[in-house]
Amino acid sequence: MLCTFTLPSVRLSVYLYIHSQPLPLGISLVRFQLRYMGDRLERSSIGRPDPRVGFIPDAWQRRLLDIVDSGSSAVVCAPTSSGKTFISSYAVRKVLDEHGGRGRVVIVVPTKVLVLQIQAQIAKDFHDVRNLPDGMAVQGTFTRDFRQNSFNCVVLVTVPQCLEILLMSPANRDWAASLKFLVFDEVQCLGEPSGGEFWERSLLATRCPFLALSATIGNPELFTEWLRRVKQVQRRHDEAAQPGPSVAKAASSSRGLAALQQQQQQRRLAASYDVHLVVHKERCARDATCNMNDWRGSDGLVATVYYV
Repeated sequence: MLCTFTLPSVRLSVYLYIHSQPLPLGISLVRFQLRYMGDRLERSSIGRPDPRVGFIPDAWQRRLLDIVDSGSSAVVCAPTSSGKTFISSYAVRKVLDEHGGRGRVVIVVPTKVLVLQIQAQIAKDFHDVRNLPDGMAVQGTFTRDFRQNSFNCVVLVTVPQCLEILLMSPANRDWAASLKFLVFDEVQCLGEPSGGEFWERSLLATRCPFLALSATIGNPELFTEWLRRVKQVQRRHDEAAQPGPSVAKAASSSRGLAALQQQQQQRRLAASYDVHLVVHKERCARDATCNMNDWRGSDGLVATVYYV
């Protein structure tokens, strides 16, 4: 006996089978997979283990790790929950490992609510930090209404208006010189008519490597090219302010190890003028349950659609 199946009948059979299976958790099989098995779902990009992080990074995340390790800057454009925030914690950990309590990281966010959120995340991620110099704290805050450990912390969380005050004040010159990394979160706020100028001036005043993170930059290529031109102007200015070759050679011969460290610092400074663009357009698989919808096809059948 010859049996024929039409596409609508097959879809109906599959749909009824999936949704008729009882689950003791009170949710459907599809939703269970999306909510609790996101790390096991297939992804379009295949990563490989990296000893620098405790998860398997994708290729674009591994590129971010390489950029931070080289001392360069980057504009990162990736959707919310795509896995870009980890690089901030990696930069903080790197500064802690290399400089102890003598290096500084500043994280810039647009609102005071986000300041509190980032503070809580830092407290969770770096509660195990020990052996800091006396009087030093892991994290600090600098806003118009609240300030705590602003100048004696490794990680300072602030807003762009206050960062501009810190960078422009002559009294904070030593503090500014100790900055090793800046993270500008939600950097698309630079384009807002109210407050965008603070983001712009803070980026222009930055003399250390930075990360500019955003999920909604309209034209990341144009923005990155602007930053590259700015950094090249800074590079020419900084090179003109350095001592001549004869003075540098005499100083290096007299100081030995200190001169070697200074040369390494100069190489890292040269790398900080490089601005890379990292664009990623896929969301993380574990966030797929937030994008699940029901739709009704042309044949009248309700199908479940989800994105990973």
